[in-house]
Amino acid sequence: MKDEIKRVVKEIIRMLLDNGEVPWVRYFDKCLRQLDDDYHEGVYNIRTAYGGMGSFNDLVLHSNGNPLKKENEQLDKLRKELYQITT
Repeated sequence: MKDEIKRVVKEIIRMLLDNGEVPWVRYFDKCLRQLDDDYHEGVYNIRTAYGGMGSFNDLVLHSNGNPLKKENEQLDKLRKELYQITT
């Protein structure tokens, strides 16, 4: 399961990097490292990204003020996949 979580997190990081979401890249990079150091802590921190205002669920990728349809659909798919495999 850890390898699957890491795969999805890496895909999310790549997508976030491509769209300039540096704070979220840092957050998920930290979670990725935690999965090796303390698996349960890493999973816990991934899950906490999903709650509250300004959470990972609220993130919408933009370019020049316009939402990116294709990228947001892919991000939503990855978000759901990550949530499911960390439950």
